[in-house]
Amino acid sequence: MVQIASLFTLLAVGSSVFATPMVNIDTMSVEQGLALRATNDLPNVARSPAGGAAAAVIAPVVIDIATRVVKMIDSIRDDIERRKQFTQRVVADVHARYPGFNVVVCNVGYKLEGSGYQNVVSTKYHAAVGTDVTFDVVLFSSPKTFTRQGDGGFQNWAYLVGKQCHTDGGFIDCPKRG
Repeated sequence: MVQIASLFTLLAVGSSVFATPMVNIDTMSVEQGLALRATNDLPNVARSPAGGAAAAVIAPVVIDIATRVVKMIDSIRDDIERRKQFTQRVVADVHARYPGFNVVVCNVGYKLEGSGYQNVVSTKYHAAVGTDVTFDVVLFSSPKTFTRQGDGGFQNWAYLVGKQCHTDGGFIDCPKRG
């Protein structure tokens, strides 16, 4: 009797009760259930689908969207790991090919100063989320300073420099060999 009295009280204050399809988020199934709808004049932000068939079509679409978002997040995480491997591998391979030079791979802003030899080659890394990331491969000799002007981390830069060079965070100082 309490439920009936509560239902009548609810109806008296301006709401209606109707059967509508609902998605059970625990089992991801469509079920019939009771929903409350206010009968006041305030606009609803979200509206329930027209019928059970519409809800049955919507649920798999929502699940598919959520699944694709999770995969995209995972691919971004995997992409960062691949970028870290890319920068370190390019630096190692270029340094092995040109052992007398300092090598930096960088995709953020930087400043390169000094009278030593330098050669900058740009290359693109195809990221998993559909955009290309441009990296500069900087080959240089002393005397030269390299100052990174953006975020660090192997996903953004890597370097191999000679023993005469001093490094501090995003700063590399390679004085003239003595």
